Amino acid sequence: MVPRSFSEISSRNSYLATVVILLPKTMNLIEGSGVRHLCSVLPVDDPIWFQQTLPTITDTDALFKEHAISLVSRAAKSAIAEWGGSMQDITHIVAVTCTNTANPGFDITICSTLGLRPTVHRTLLHGLGCAGGVSALRIAHDLLAGAALQGLPARALVVSCDLPTLFARAELHRINVDQEVGFGLGRFSDGASALVLTNWIRTQVLERAPIWNLLGFRSVIINESEGYSELNVGPLGFKPNISTFIPRLVSTELFSNFTALVNSVPSLHTDPARELPNSYNWASDFPGRASLKYAQGALDLRKSNLFHSHAVYRSRGSTISSSVLNILDFMRHQGNGTEHSANGRDRVIALAIGPGVILEMAVLHKASTKSMRYAAL
Repeated sequence: MVPRSFSEISSRNSYLATVVILLPKTMNLIEGSGVRHLCSVLPVDDPIWFQQTLPTITDTDALFKEHAISLVSRAAKSAIAEWGGSMQDITHIVAVTCTNTANPGFDITICSTLGLRPTVHRTLLHGLGCAGGVSALRIAHDLLAGAALQGLPARALVVSCDLPTLFARAELHRINVDQEVGFGLGRFSDGASALVLTNWIRTQVLERAPIWNLLGFRSVIINESEGYSELNVGPLGFKPNISTFIPRLVSTELFSNFTALVNSVPSLHTDPARELPNSYNWASDFPGRASLKYAQGALDLRKSNLFHSHAVYRSRGSTISSSVLNILDFMRHQGNGTEHSANGRDRVIALAIGPGVILEMAVLHKASTKSMRYAAL
């Protein structure tokens, strides 16, 4: 993926430049989003930006299959190489996307491309939006915990991929013809991610020590939130419909669900600081810079608590289901040595919201090489 600013794309295309002039409010949203670059699998000279006919959902489905498999494959091979095991050791795969609805799903193609065993347990998630990455972690964790209860070794490959810029051409058309405000143009980037989870039964010598321990999860459907966040499918692909009221709506639910999450984790019961939100780093994917500020205010967080979330958002916007996973990866590279600490805090709350409106949360702890008792990221 090559970072492309929207202004760079529009300046090289007369049609896009015309659209930008037609609706200044959209440009104000883009410029005020705080995102420095967006990432796209489509280069600035791709024919899709110049053709008069709009790409249909059939066209975007073909483009997803063309680009997503190579992106996910590279991410998966990198994750498996870092973990130290082999493709044949993978017992489960959990794949998530919200920008493709093909049957069979891209998880099948990934399995054959990577050479995973035909008996690998497959789970394909859809319809979760930005909450997809945390949801995939939760599902993989539960699957591995179930295997552990049976005394079975389990290794899960979690992959995510969303390519929202495939639908940018249609969004530009809606801005031009329908005079709609283009929310997605300044916020959503293409991206993929991959990681390996293990239940540490029958560990092999080559398997590296964990980076994070996954301690607990919480998944909530927010009351009376139907219709506030949707990603609808039409002839031209996917169309986001996201209410500006979501930050206020979700912010009122954050503290109560945070305390419920941390109090559900037995290993945290003896920690007197467990109910203090600012004792954690936060890997948070909210729809926009203003939303992160709402979360910061609702939880009385310092800037340092959300430093990593802000940094990733500024650098590439939201990569939807991959966003929180990208923030966690950024966090671990900000630590000292092999400890992967960040800002001196060894615990992280992963937080994302998705269509519904749903709230997905997880609590992670910096792994110690002396303990391998939990499923590890």
